[in-house]
Amino acid sequence: ADGDYVAATRNDDSIEIFHSSNLTSLHGSISVDVGGGDQVNAIEFSPDSSTVAAAIGRSGNSGTNGEVTVIDVQMGTELYAVNPNGEDRFYDLAHSPDGQDIAMAGNAEIYIVNTTSQATTWTFTSPPAAVNAVAWSPDGNYISMCGGWEGSSASFDMYHYVSGSWSLVWQKTTTTSCASTDFSSDSSQVIAGMYWYG
Repeated sequence: ADGDYVAATRNDDSIEIFHSSNLTSLHGSISVDVGGGDQVNAIEFSPDSSTVAAAIGRSGNSGTNGEVTVIDVQMGTELYAVNPNGEDRFYDLAHSPDGQDIAMAGNAEIYIVNTTSQATTWTFTSPPAAVNAVAWSPDGNYISMCGGWEGSSASFDMYHYVSGSWSLVWQKTTTTSCASTDFSSDSSQVIAGMYWYG
Protein backbone atom coordinates (compact mmCIF):
# COMPACT_ATOMS: atom_id res chain seq x y z
CA ALA A 1 0.00 0.00 0.00
CA ASP A 2 1.13 3.53 -0.68
CA GLY A 3 0.38 4.89 2.82
CA ASP A 4 -1.90 7.65 1.53
CA TYR A 5 -5.00 6.30 3.27
CA VAL A 6 -6.13 4.63 6.47
CA ALA A 7 -9.44 2.81 6.89
CA ALA A 8 -11.47 2.06 10.01
CA THR A 9 -14.45 -0.12 10.81
CA ARG A 10 -17.39 1.30 12.73
CA ASN A 11 -19.89 -0.41 15.01
CA ASP A 12 -22.79 0.50 12.68
CA ASP A 13 -21.81 -1.94 9.88
CA SER A 14 -19.83 0.67 7.98
CA ILE A 15 -16.26 1.58 7.16
CA GLU A 16 -14.61 4.94 6.62
CA ILE A 17 -11.53 5.83 4.56
CA PHE A 18 -9.34 8.75 5.63
CA HIS A 19 -6.37 10.63 4.19
CA SER A 20 -3.47 9.52 6.39
CA SER A 21 -1.83 12.98 6.25
CA ASN A 22 -4.67 14.84 8.00
CA LEU A 23 -7.39 12.25 8.79
CA THR A 24 -10.02 13.93 6.65
CA SER A 25 -12.63 11.52 5.37
CA LEU A 26 -12.78 10.74 1.66
CA HIS A 27 -16.47 9.78 1.52
CA GLY A 28 -17.86 9.72 5.04
CA SER A 29 -19.40 6.52 6.34
CA ILE A 30 -19.67 3.73 3.72
CA SER A 31 -22.26 1.08 4.54
CA VAL A 32 -21.23 -2.56 4.26
CA ASP A 33 -24.35 -3.78 6.05
CA VAL A 34 -25.52 -7.18 4.82
CA GLY A 35 -28.51 -7.62 7.14
CA GLY A 36 -29.25 -8.39 10.76
CA GLY A 37 -26.70 -9.58 13.29
CA ASP A 38 -23.63 -8.81 11.16
CA GLN A 39 -20.38 -7.02 11.93
CA VAL A 40 -17.20 -5.96 10.15
CA ASN A 41 -14.36 -8.14 11.48
CA ALA A 42 -11.42 -6.90 9.38
CA ILE A 43 -10.48 -4.52 6.57
CA GLU A 44 -7.44 -4.37 4.31
CA PHE A 45 -6.30 -2.25 1.38
CA SER A 46 -5.22 -3.90 -1.86
CA PRO A 47 -1.47 -3.62 -2.54
CA ASP A 48 -2.01 -0.65 -4.90
CA SER A 49 -4.53 1.01 -2.53
CA SER A 50 -7.18 1.17 -5.25
CA THR A 51 -9.63 -0.95 -3.22
CA VAL A 52 -10.33 -1.81 0.38
CA ALA A 53 -11.92 -5.14 1.34
CA ALA A 54 -14.06 -5.76 4.41
CA ALA A 55 -14.54 -9.19 6.02
CA ILE A 56 -18.08 -9.33 7.39
CA GLY A 57 -19.48 -11.98 9.68
CA ARG A 58 -22.27 -12.72 12.06
CA SER A 59 -22.05 -11.20 15.51
CA GLY A 60 -23.40 -14.42 17.05
CA ASN A 61 -24.89 -17.73 16.03
CA SER A 62 -27.79 -16.24 14.13
CA GLY A 63 -28.30 -13.47 11.62
CA THR A 64 -27.43 -12.80 8.03
CA ASN A 65 -24.58 -14.67 6.35
CA GLY A 66 -21.42 -12.64 6.00
CA GLU A 67 -19.43 -11.76 2.90
CA VAL A 68 -16.31 -10.00 1.77
CA THR A 69 -17.19 -6.61 0.29
CA VAL A 70 -14.70 -4.76 -1.94
CA ILE A 71 -14.94 -0.96 -2.10
CA ASP A 72 -13.41 1.38 -4.71
CA VAL A 73 -11.27 3.79 -2.67
CA GLN A 74 -11.60 6.80 -5.00
CA MET A 75 -15.35 6.45 -5.58
CA GLY A 76 -16.39 5.07 -2.18
CA THR A 77 -18.72 2.58 -3.83
CA GLU A 78 -19.00 -1.20 -3.72
CA LEU A 79 -17.30 -2.94 -6.64
CA TYR A 80 -18.45 -6.43 -5.67
CA ALA A 81 -19.20 -8.75 -2.79
CA VAL A 82 -18.43 -12.45 -2.58
CA ASN A 83 -19.50 -15.28 -0.32
CA PRO A 84 -17.81 -18.52 -1.36
CA ASN A 85 -19.80 -21.63 -0.48
CA GLY A 86 -22.51 -19.60 1.32
CA GLU A 87 -20.17 -19.09 4.30
CA ASP A 88 -21.90 -17.68 7.39
CA ARG A 89 -19.01 -15.50 8.56
CA PHE A 90 -15.62 -14.14 7.57
CA TYR A 91 -13.10 -13.26 10.27
CA ASP A 92 -10.16 -11.89 8.28
CA LEU A 93 -8.69 -11.49 4.81
CA ALA A 94 -5.32 -11.00 3.12
CA HIS A 95 -4.47 -9.84 -0.40
CA SER A 96 -1.85 -11.61 -2.46
CA PRO A 97 1.20 -9.37 -3.05
CA ASP A 98 0.21 -8.84 -6.69
CA GLY A 99 -3.38 -7.99 -5.72
CA GLN A 100 -4.83 -10.67 -8.00
CA ASP A 101 -6.31 -12.76 -5.19
CA ILE A 102 -7.76 -12.44 -1.70
CA ALA A 103 -7.48 -15.13 0.99
CA MET A 104 -10.67 -15.14 3.06
CA ALA A 105 -10.78 -16.61 6.56
CA GLY A 106 -14.09 -18.36 7.14
CA ASN A 107 -15.62 -20.69 9.68
CA ALA A 108 -13.42 -23.80 9.17
CA GLU A 109 -12.33 -22.89 5.63
CA ILE A 110 -9.99 -20.52 3.81
CA TYR A 111 -11.01 -19.42 0.34
CA ILE A 112 -8.81 -17.93 -2.37
CA VAL A 113 -10.87 -15.63 -4.61
CA ASN A 114 -9.65 -13.96 -7.80
CA THR A 115 -10.18 -10.18 -7.66
CA THR A 116 -10.95 -9.89 -11.39
CA SER A 117 -13.39 -12.77 -11.93
CA GLN A 118 -14.53 -13.11 -8.29
CA ALA A 119 -14.20 -16.87 -8.82
CA THR A 120 -13.07 -19.10 -5.96
CA THR A 121 -9.81 -20.61 -7.18
CA TRP A 122 -8.89 -22.66 -4.09
CA THR A 123 -10.51 -23.83 -0.86
CA PHE A 124 -8.59 -24.99 2.22
CA THR A 125 -10.78 -27.36 4.23
CA SER A 126 -8.24 -28.54 6.80
CA PRO A 127 -8.87 -25.83 9.43
CA PRO A 128 -11.27 -27.62 11.82
CA ALA A 129 -12.66 -24.47 13.46
CA ALA A 130 -12.93 -20.73 12.96
CA VAL A 131 -10.02 -19.18 11.07
CA ASN A 132 -9.28 -16.10 13.17
CA ALA A 133 -6.53 -14.64 10.97
CA VAL A 134 -4.65 -15.17 7.71
CA ALA A 135 -1.52 -13.57 6.26
CA TRP A 136 -0.02 -13.84 2.77
CA SER A 137 3.76 -13.80 2.58
CA PRO A 138 5.35 -10.90 0.65
CA ASP A 139 6.92 -13.37 -1.81
CA GLY A 140 3.46 -14.80 -2.53
CA ASN A 141 4.43 -18.40 -1.75
CA TYR A 142 2.92 -18.91 1.73
CA ILE A 143 -0.27 -18.32 3.68
CA SER A 144 -0.24 -18.59 7.46
CA MET A 145 -3.42 -19.35 9.38
CA CYS A 146 -4.41 -18.70 13.00
CA GLY A 147 -7.06 -21.11 14.16
CA GLY A 148 -9.74 -20.65 16.80
CA TRP A 149 -10.35 -22.93 19.75
CA GLU A 150 -11.28 -26.48 18.72
CA GLY A 151 -12.43 -27.79 22.10
CA SER A 152 -9.10 -29.06 23.43
CA SER A 153 -6.52 -27.10 21.40
CA ALA A 154 -6.07 -24.77 18.44
CA SER A 155 -3.47 -24.55 15.67
CA PHE A 156 -1.15 -22.27 13.75
CA ASP A 157 -0.77 -23.57 10.18
CA MET A 158 1.42 -22.84 7.17
CA TYR A 159 0.39 -23.45 3.56
CA HIS A 160 2.78 -23.40 0.59
CA TYR A 161 2.03 -22.75 -3.08
CA VAL A 162 4.00 -25.08 -5.38
CA SER A 163 3.33 -26.19 -8.96
CA GLY A 164 -0.12 -24.64 -9.12
CA SER A 165 -1.54 -25.89 -5.84
CA TRP A 166 -1.59 -25.11 -2.12
CA SER A 167 -0.63 -27.67 0.51
CA LEU A 168 -0.27 -27.73 4.28
CA VAL A 169 3.46 -27.81 5.08
CA TRP A 170 3.30 -27.64 8.86
CA GLN A 171 0.90 -27.26 11.74
CA LYS A 172 1.70 -26.23 15.31
CA THR A 173 -0.82 -27.24 17.96
CA THR A 174 -1.42 -24.50 20.52
CA THR A 175 -2.97 -24.57 23.97
CA THR A 176 -5.14 -21.53 23.29
CA SER A 177 -6.70 -19.64 20.39
CA CYS A 178 -4.44 -18.09 17.78
CA ALA A 179 -5.56 -14.51 17.08
CA SER A 180 -3.15 -12.82 14.67
CA THR A 181 -0.35 -13.64 12.24
CA ASP A 182 2.08 -11.80 9.97
CA PHE A 183 5.24 -12.35 7.90
CA SER A 184 8.54 -10.52 7.94
CA SER A 185 9.16 -8.29 4.91
CA ASP A 186 11.53 -10.89 3.37
CA SER A 187 9.07 -13.79 3.98
CA SER A 188 11.69 -15.70 5.98
CA GLN A 189 9.90 -15.47 9.33
CA VAL A 190 6.31 -15.70 10.51
CA ILE A 191 4.76 -14.75 13.82
CA ALA A 192 1.51 -15.57 15.58
CA GLY A 193 -0.23 -13.97 18.55
CA MET A 194 -2.30 -16.00 21.01
CA TYR A 195 -4.87 -15.04 23.62
CA TRP A 196 -6.15 -16.62 26.80
CA TYR A 197 -9.54 -16.41 28.43
CA GLY A 198 -9.46 -14.99 31.91
